[in-house]
Amino acid sequence: MILRENNKDLITKAKAVKQMQVDVGKKTGFIEVRRARVAFRRARNNLKKEYMEFEEVIDSFNKEENMQNVNPLHYIAFLTIGIIGFIFSFLIIMHT
Repeated sequence: MILRENNKDLITKAKAVKQMQVDVGKKTGFIEVRRARVAFRRARNNLKKEYMEFEEVIDSFNKEENMQNVNPLHYIAFLTIGIIGFIFSFLIIMHT
């Protein structure tokens, strides 16, 4: 539900930025065009930043979902191999 709300929010902001781009073309006068372009660039950059944050949230949800789908035996196997490796390296260090 959180992702859907964020997605809808980004879509509405993207539509607003697109409308700003259309409005920049309709402006006349140097100062009006410049002011509209600056506002458009600022809104576009903010939209890009929010989109990147949204992608990070989606990636974290996907990673969490993938972690839940992993077989628990993998975790136990890697833990056991790590412990055996630690003991083996400790014995090598203590022997020398």
